[in-house]
Amino acid sequence: MNENKPLPELEQPKPIRDNIIIGLVALLPITILVFFFRWLYLTTTELISPLTQLVVGWLSVGAWFADIFVLAVLIAFLFCVGLLVRTRLGAFFGELIGRYLLAKLPGYRLVKETIAQFIRTDKASPFSKVAVVKFYGEDVGATAFVTAEHENGYVTVFVPTGPNPTSGLMFHVPAHRVVVLSDIPVDMAMRTVIGCGVGAQPIVNAAFAPIITGQSGKV
Repeated sequence: MNENKPLPELEQPKPIRDNIIIGLVALLPITILVFFFRWLYLTTTELISPLTQLVVGWLSVGAWFADIFVLAVLIAFLFCVGLLVRTRLGAFFGELIGRYLLAKLPGYRLVKETIAQFIRTDKASPFSKVAVVKFYGEDVGATAFVTAEHENGYVTVFVPTGPNPTSGLMFHVPAHRVVVLSDIPVDMAMRTVIGCGVGAQPIVNAAFAPIITGQSGKV
């Protein structure tokens, strides 16, 4: 005698809206990257367009080939300049030109020092260290980026405000109030700022591990 077994319930199809949202989430990062590289390419080619026109008229080639040729020449030129400046003779003449000629231009020193702080190769660049600043004791902290460490024991940090990580506040605090999270990548911290705290569990675990461990089992 065969028993009548109930048929398994079929999975209900997801609403059209959910599928559209899932597709948007899947394609949005790629779309943003495409638009970013397109903007970068258009901006770069616009800047080098005078040189590109010279190459087109000189070699009688297409514009795209002229763009690639000019970019390759510029990269090679920058490499050679950097190689020359790192030699003793190049550093001497560079310092001489900068001190007696370029330093007289208004704003030159400010621009040079600002750029040097972000692209310097002898020290860690700013925003390379993720940290949590504990302003109000051990129980409360703010995600921050270490921008400078000083000889008097103080640390300069930048505390961004979500969802725009380029805006925020700068603080000078004692080093013992700053917990450097060496295992947290900068891009992960940036994503938590953009997401207004979403995905910050690794940061919380790393910064407040002693407190979480001590409070485990307490409700």
